[in-house]
Amino acid sequence: MTYLAPRQVVDTVFGREFDDTDDLSEAFARNVTSELLAGTTTEIDFRAEVIGDSGLKVFVRSITQGLVGEATISHRFYFIDREEIRTRLHQVSAEHPEAETELLVLLPDGVDRDYFHAAVHDSHDRLLAVQAVVYDRQGHHTRYPFRSALVSDIRAVCADTSVVTSGTDSPQARFTLDTEPQERDREITVLWESMGLILRYPVALPAGQTQVVVGVSLGPDGPLATGDWVLIAVDENEGFITQALFVMSPAASHVPG
Repeated sequence: MTYLAPRQVVDTVFGREFDDTDDLSEAFARNVTSELLAGTTTEIDFRAEVIGDSGLKVFVRSITQGLVGEATISHRFYFIDREEIRTRLHQVSAEHPEAETELLVLLPDGVDRDYFHAAVHDSHDRLLAVQAVVYDRQGHHTRYPFRSALVSDIRAVCADTSVVTSGTDSPQARFTLDTEPQERDREITVLWESMGLILRYPVALPAGQTQVVVGVSLGPDGPLATGDWVLIAVDENEGFITQALFVMSPAASHVPG
């Protein structure tokens, strides 16, 4: 029987990352851990052209500095509200570190603005860079600012996601979050999000308690599926606590232990 194996593609991002920046790409850049392209840095920029009354041609360019030899990277675009993912592969090198993807984007009637996440990955799916972009019918575009008001006052000390097999009918992806002690009762919601699917697991965090644990089955009857997933922890006001990115792929069979 086949089960899922989660691979974390960037180190966990904590709310404290936004103490000194509102730039999503800067916060994630601190947690890039690509082994294939160790020592490199990747930046993303954008330009757009208006096409007709409702279309845009968006050009997304990445520049990866510090390359040695050639490498294959992927540009991935997540249109959240449309439940759509687009992917393009590019070959880059020290002599040619730039890669550009051209996207045709149509805005439906009555919609004046939209957004998407642009991400760059190495050939092992490890994240190299990410940015959120807001755009409108006139071709104006800007990065989405991650304001401090979006961040929870619950401070995470550490967060870990591990695969647990012992004592379970099927393997579990077990998320453990340790926080600073809280002076009042709180609630944390752990979310597994993929395109078109959001799984929510609310957990009480009583005053004085510092840990929450949420396990999700990786078995064939579980709620997860192959593909890209975001694991997020938020407070009762949807304030950001932690976020990690995973790729789910099929794994070997499991014998309950």
